[in-house]
Amino acid sequence: MVAAVDAVAEKVVAQLREECATPATRLDGVATAMEEEMRAGLHQEAGSKIKMIISYVDNLPNG
Repeated sequence: MVAAVDAVAEKVVAQLREECATPATRLDGVATAMEEEMRAGLHQEAGSKIKMIISYVDNLPNG
């Protein structure tokens, strides 16, 4: 009985993985587009759909 349930579960998981699979080229495209939007958001006030706050240290204390 347990083996039959395991087999059904494996089949369901395999089907779900197949249906949800995203090609690596598509993921690369999404990552590239997101990076471009983030860079645009750092360069211009209204240059991107992604709002970015410049948050790097530009001056260290010296005393």
